[in-house]
Amino acid sequence: MPFPSSINISTIKECSYPTAFPTSSHGIFRSDWLAEAAKLSGKSLHTALALSWLAAKHKVPGVRMTRRTLVKFCISREAYYDSLIRLEERRLIHVYRLPGRASHILLMEINSEKPLAMT
Repeated sequence: MPFPSSINISTIKECSYPTAFPTSSHGIFRSDWLAEAAKLSGKSLHTALALSWLAAKHKVPGVRMTRRTLVKFCISREAYYDSLIRLEERRLIHVYRLPGRASHILLMEINSEKPLAMT
């Protein structure tokens, strides 16, 4: 069905869904950790998926989010910052913030103070 003529198609912003999720998995995603993130509102699950993908890719629980990853997972900056706060309140991540620098995010075990095991 074509767009109605009253809608200007050039002003509609769309995510690049063909590249929304990377085609290759670099490691194992923790389903229990993602299930806890799925209970949160907003784009928290998208952010958790992006963080776990980066952690599996680099094989470390501490990551830095990049703009390219945000675009791949269709997450705006505002939604990203909101979901970081939600994930941190649930104690799924710990965020080290530095002025003018990308935040260093450490994925944490559920109900624990230990970093997420990357096995």
